[in-house]
Amino acid sequence: SSGAPQDLYVRTSTDGTTWSPRTEVGQNTGDAGFPTAEAGGAAGDFRLAWQDDRNGATSWNTWYMRSTDGGATWSAQIRLSNLGSGAAYKNANGYAFPYGDYFDIDVLPSGQNVVIWGEGNNYVGPGGTWFTKGL
Repeated sequence: SSGAPQDLYVRTSTDGTTWSPRTEVGQNTGDAGFPTAEAGGAAGDFRLAWQDDRNGATSWNTWYMRSTDGGATWSAQIRLSNLGSGAAYKNANGYAFPYGDYFDIDVLPSGQNVVIWGEGNNYVGPGGTWFTKGL
């Protein structure tokens, strides 16, 4: 619906022509946005990261999930932005707002993920760019 919070869905295809029904994979409260996905090293291996405000309008977080069966099932959601200090816009529940369009995930040849995202007070700033490696 126009103006409603964004939800995060996945659809899968084995031929690129026909698609499965959409399945919600993020949380179903708050506003979920800025998704980024990357294929892993094996067939059916997909990594997904996104930002949402399920913890409150000024408590956004960056989340991660993985599928190893082509999107049929997904791992538990992992909160990547779990550092509640280090900048004025951070709190124990998250950060004030996604900052800019600085968000991506990559899978290294070792199979590890690198996720980078922006967080700040608002689109104007100030803000910073954060990253994590692992999983």
